[in-house]
Amino acid sequence: MRRDFTAEQPDPVRAGDLTEIETGEGRLYLATVIDLFSHRLLGLSDGRPS
Repeated sequence: MRRDFTAEQPDPVRAGDLTEIETGEGRLYLATVIDLFSHRLLGLSDGRPS
């Protein structure tokens, strides 16, 4: 993608991010995926079993 975070239509281009959050109980990792056309959140996980 060469750091081009734009999309001409929904779905073909997605981006993910992993964030580390310090809590009183230790570290929490939050992973997210967004559609770069609509900027809609497509999914997230904090690593805990569902």
